[in-house]
Amino acid sequence: MAQVDRSIDDALPKLWTMQGLAAAADVALTTVKYQYLAGLLPGRRVGDRLTVFRESTLNRLRNNPQPSKPRKDGRIPELVTTAWVAERWERSTTAIDRLYRRGKLPGVQLGGFVLFRRELIDSLAVEELTPGPHHEQIGAGEPVEDEKLAGLLTREEAAGVLGINVQEVKTWFHYGRIPGATPTSTASAQRKLLVFRESTLLQRGTEDLHAPADDGRLPTLVTGTQAAEILGVNPRSVAAMHERGELPGRPVIDGGGDTRRSVYRREVVERLAGS
Repeated sequence: MAQVDRSIDDALPKLWTMQGLAAAADVALTTVKYQYLAGLLPGRRVGDRLTVFRESTLNRLRNNPQPSKPRKDGRIPELVTTAWVAERWERSTTAIDRLYRRGKLPGVQLGGFVLFRRELIDSLAVEELTPGPHHEQIGAGEPVEDEKLAGLLTREEAAGVLGINVQEVKTWFHYGRIPGATPTSTASAQRKLLVFRESTLLQRGTEDLHAPADDGRLPTLVTGTQAAEILGVNPRSVAAMHERGELPGRPVIDGGGDTRRSVYRREVVERLAGS
């Protein structure tokens, strides 16, 4: 008969740390961290520094290591770049830029790009923008900002509003936590611009961005240190109790595949403390 390992709590499934999950799925640790914070990888927080995940979460990460769920901000109209307009009207980008600079084509300058509403472009023809009375009505040689594009921000400006860094802005947009928009450009454009509306960002706080998905199938867990506090002993005594099978728990797989730390069900620890 095979010997039963009394130190293992059979009520707990196989568990991984954040580092262990990244190593097992062969992805960057930051990928696991951001997906967990974005609510895409359910886990269970244990203590102040440890988060554990079940095998189903590992399989989800392996099957879709880079999920992309950008969310369109419905208050931002469809935007197009100068290059897109030039291609649409069969003109050079210099010619389109000149129309904007002379106040004949309303738009907005953002992050080194000039952007236009596609609805406006679709309603105009380049022939309508030749000098004449129409030119005087739209502007006297000065760029005209499209009033429907007021309040738009670049990702750098959005980072300042939210009090986070630029990489986090890109990540939270990528995972659908910050609604925004990506202007339509052409294949010749090397840089991808993200656009956000300031009023939308001001309505949400950074606490909404860091809302990890709690794995409800895992019970409340404690670390060895927490178990020691509940039992009124030192952590070494907890480790010894675990090895003797007096306190069953579950080893947690870390980045190197080792299992040097263990977690315990709080109810088991509290029941032992009260006995």
